Amino acid sequence: MRKAIILAICSIILFCGVAAGIVWGIRNVSLPASTKISIRYTDAESVHPFDVRGLMPGTVASRRFEIEGRRSGMLSLTFEEDGEVGLVPYLQVKISENGKTLFNGAMSELLPQTLNFSFDGSAMILIEYGLPLDTGNEAQKQGCDIRLNFKLNPESES
Repeated sequence: MRKAIILAICSIILFCGVAAGIVWGIRNVSLPASTKISIRYTDAESVHPFDVRGLMPGTVASRRFEIEGRRSGMLSLTFEEDGEVGLVPYLQVKISENGKTLFNGAMSELLPQTLNFSFDGSAMILIEYGLPLDTGNEAQKQGCDIRLNFKLNPESES
């Protein structure tokens, strides 16, 4: 009897550990460190790949871009297809600049689109992306290759 109780307790602990590992793995995607971008001159561009693979329904991940520059102006962020785009119709994206939401919606609405915002020498762009829980099997093994183009445009003179 005592052996059965110990075996049951060990089984419960093992089950909880495996379940926690699965949930942790699904909810947290390994994130790259934030990307630092230096834009020193007007009309300077900085292009970065934004590739998404291995997302499961309910998974949310993010990428952060820290931008520094010597000039002020309008900073544009353009999203362009750069290869596989099978996951694009399913991805939901939220883009914010220094905490202010610039876009919140489907990735398919961003291709090709440019977001513009005032730039005073530094900015932090956060791109949060994920798949809704109700995403079906058709999204399995799909990927998304996007190119992000940051460009500093001169301030327009009035």
